Amino acid sequence: MAIDPVFVPTRVILETRLRVQKAQQPGAVGQIDNAIKKVRVGFYRSLPAALVTTLLAAASTDNPTTISQIDRALAESIEVEWVRKELLLTMPVLLADGAGGVDQEYNEDGLVRDASISDLDDILALLCASIQSGLEELAGDDLLNPAQVRATSIGPATAPPLPFSSLCPTTTESGTI
Repeated sequence: MAIDPVFVPTRVILETRLRVQKAQQPGAVGQIDNAIKKVRVGFYRSLPAALVTTLLAAASTDNPTTISQIDRALAESIEVEWVRKELLLTMPVLLADGAGGVDQEYNEDGLVRDASISDLDDILALLCASIQSGLEELAGDDLLNPAQVRATSIGPATAPPLPFSSLCPTTTESGTI
């Protein structure tokens, strides 16, 4: 049984946005299912349940105009990026022998075509940053990291000398005393 996405209206739409809509082999379908499941769990662990419910209640539209539609569209975009990130971790292995049945568009996608390991690492880092930023925008930074303390210090760039340090100098111009 295929796993449905959380915010993207249908799996077919998600697969179209990912360019894997013709993946029919069990290996490819299994990897896509696993990626969708990881993202589903990730959303429910990252966002409060009430927020997920609110986002799901908003209408999905290609041209969002209200705040709730805009938030829903952002959640859909995050879901596509997150599933893409998960697939980038597993699909190159599937594509190596060509047995996955993934359509030619995905194989020719500039995101993975001729990408070196460092290129993929950079792409994954960008996707992770984008996903994290989107989740923070949806939930508010305090909800994602309630134990994190943020502080700003205003003062000199160098630390002032310690009290009484001038009484017992430890170095001279010629070296250590």
